[in-house]
Amino acid sequence: MDASFRKDSPPVLRVDPACLLIDDMPHRMRDDAVIFTLEALEKYKIEQNIATYIKYRMDTVYKPQFHVVVGRSYGCKVTHEYHMCLLLEFHGYKILIFKAG
Repeated sequence: MDASFRKDSPPVLRVDPACLLIDDMPHRMRDDAVIFTLEALEKYKIEQNIATYIKYRMDTVYKPQFHVVVGRSYGCKVTHEYHMCLLLEFHGYKILIFKAG
């Protein structure tokens, strides 16, 4: 396993802890996910396009199968791979990013 995937590696990007609702992802991967999310929110306004962009970037960098759910009000329960789940809140959107499959 690459050192960049270690859960105990120091965070590279400072994120407001209030934005991280569930943080079960290696720091570097989490930082990339936050960056991809911010890029998507700048580029797109439609939730489906935001999710598609984040999924494409995560799959490209960290290999498939990532799943992304974007919305303002939803509930869900997912099964994910070990240390591969992140739930963020930005600009009124909740963004769930997880790897399964």
